[in-house]
Amino acid sequence: MTAIVNTDSVKPARSAGAKKQSQLAMTVIAALAIAGGAAYYTLIPRDTGYVLTDYDTAVVTLTDLVQTEQASGTTQIPRQMVLTNPQESYADQLLVAVGDTVSKGDVLAELTVPDLDETIEDLRASMDSAKLSLQRLTLTQVIENENHADQIVQLKSDIETLSKTVTKYEQLVALNSLPVTDLETKQEELADKQRELAETLRSNERNQQLQAYDLAASEANVDTIELKLTRALADKEATRIKSPMAGEVLSIASELSVPGSAIEMNAELFTIADPSSVVFNLALAEEYSSLISMQDPVEINVGSSWTTGTISAIGKVAQTSSDGLGATIDVDVTPNDSSANYLLGSTAVGVFTLGTQPDVLTLPRGSYLTTGGQKYVYRVIGNRAEKVSVKIGSIEGNTVQILSGLSAGDTVITSGYQNFINETNITLAGE
Repeated sequence: MTAIVNTDSVKPARSAGAKKQSQLAMTVIAALAIAGGAAYYTLIPRDTGYVLTDYDTAVVTLTDLVQTEQASGTTQIPRQMVLTNPQESYADQLLVAVGDTVSKGDVLAELTVPDLDETIEDLRASMDSAKLSLQRLTLTQVIENENHADQIVQLKSDIETLSKTVTKYEQLVALNSLPVTDLETKQEELADKQRELAETLRSNERNQQLQAYDLAASEANVDTIELKLTRALADKEATRIKSPMAGEVLSIASELSVPGSAIEMNAELFTIADPSSVVFNLALAEEYSSLISMQDPVEINVGSSWTTGTISAIGKVAQTSSDGLGATIDVDVTPNDSSANYLLGSTAVGVFTLGTQPDVLTLPRGSYLTTGGQKYVYRVIGNRAEKVSVKIGSIEGNTVQILSGLSAGDTVITSGYQNFINETNITLAGE
């Protein structure tokens, strides 16, 4: 017989007290769970990110940016002269040292030439003898010419007297008061005197021509000896090496410092330079050639000092740069202070002003730029800083151009980023 009610599937009914106990237990478990969670979040350390306690900041400003470009080169002194030895000689005295300042005509060194002094003495003696010979010849010719002149005067006087006598005889013969033979005798005497005068005149003319040749030869001999003596004296004077210009002694041949050292003809002895002609020859990137002009001001760094100058020459031919990555042009800059002492060949760096860009966002240069090729900065927002992508333009001295990523008035951390460059946000706990 099937039962109407299945007593096996019917659960025994709980009492009201049992239900209250169950609800209480669930409430306690939930409270314990909440308390445990709170304790976990309270007691377990949490990661708050990178905390920066020591840093520098700067505000992005809108300003006019002066664009400059650097170019390196060397110090040159174009006005200089190399003194060479005019003849084979030997070192005697060195009177200057490298770096000395000299004036035009100052004696730099003295050399000796073997037998030159004896040659000069011999030529002087020959000169005295040649001059005496010339004086004797001149006097002799004067005496001869005077004798010839007297002889001619006498002949002319005799001819004049005979001419008068012949005329008188002709009158007497015409009156038959004198024999014709006497007239003929006087006429022959007159003809003889006339022939003698003509011959004397011709002889005197030839003699004067010979005298002129003798005189010219004697004078030429004097001139030849005088020329040799002048050259010898010039050679002697040339052994005293003089500065042809005012300037500074750049180099000295080593042989000059050892007396008696043989020095070949045309050997270089000294190099003298005019420091006031100094120029800085700089290699400027060819792309900037259109942005510079003659007489533009340039700041120059030589060694540890700065000076100013003006552009005095701009090259017209581009050449491959020293790194092979571009082209450069030669630009000469003349210093404004020509009295300064610049070392020939020393390295010079010029800063050229190429123009001004108005209304440019800028930051001061700082350690934040030294983290490799980074293109990020940390912008300050309250007590935090966020990593912001930026585009950096030109860097002019201590000023950095910001092309994008920031706005005027933004505050940026300018100290080094090396300790937190991988953090997107950092906490600021100090300054």
